Amino acid sequence: MAWDGDEIVGSLTAFPERLTLGERTIRAAWQGDTFVDSRYRGKGMGRKLSEGASAEWEVSIAKGTSAAMYGLRKKIGYADIPNADILALPLRLIAPGLGAAKSAAHAVAFSLGWMRRMMSGGYDDADAVMPLRWVTEWPAGFTTMLAQRRKEGLVILHRTDPYLAWRYTTCPGKEYDFLVTDRGDRDGVLVFTGGDRQHPAWIVDIMARPDDQAIFRRLILAAVHRASSQGASVLKTFCTDPQVRKHLKAAGFIETPSTPQFTFLATDPALHATLGVVPWHAWHGDSDNELYSR
Repeated sequence: MAWDGDEIVGSLTAFPERLTLGERTIRAAWQGDTFVDSRYRGKGMGRKLSEGASAEWEVSIAKGTSAAMYGLRKKIGYADIPNADILALPLRLIAPGLGAAKSAAHAVAFSLGWMRRMMSGGYDDADAVMPLRWVTEWPAGFTTMLAQRRKEGLVILHRTDPYLAWRYTTCPGKEYDFLVTDRGDRDGVLVFTGGDRQHPAWIVDIMARPDDQAIFRRLILAAVHRASSQGASVLKTFCTDPQVRKHLKAAGFIETPSTPQFTFLATDPALHATLGVVPWHAWHGDSDNELYSR
């Protein structure tokens, strides 16, 4: 909080989190909303709030912030998390409600995605032999999988089954569907939120072993079919994990210039440098501010 005498003139919200990197647990915090009284703007108060909050944690992360706060954080040393762009798979050659320039760009993206999908091979209905089912309750059992992925040297937000169940089934404001593999074990789940002609559909999260190509092919293909059946013109996702991005790109997803402005700052310079080059495992499911803008 920022005070002028007895008056609150600014505030910044930070949510404690834990990051894991290999065997290391890192005290972290999401920086959320920042407010500064209009009389005090342009006087460095936003910078003081962000710097003050950052000093309390080993790592501070911020995502989905305003352009002004993004610029401010970059000035005080925040760095972009690798692969922090939104991937998109256009589902129709012509998307409604776009201007001429955006319609042309959408058509080009559709063509590029289609060619990438054809060149990758195997992304077709031949993979339908793997049984899948859509459910509305969170399928517990993925905490162990996330723990195993830490061994790969990924930066992962600490997430447990109770948290994931709350996040995707109890937290108000959004509704999700879950696609699970039906092979008697917990080896794959995809979190999906639907779209329509005016709004994109989203793959919010995927949890599966990154080396199991068949699972990713089926999960992604089923999400594509569901989004297309809803009439959505595009299926989007935000995924920073380079191994999972390979599967998404093979399915036709292309990189876009759109980004949720995902940044971080570590108080230790050595840790800051490390976090700038190691892969992160981050999805909209960690903090889907952008999805609430629908």
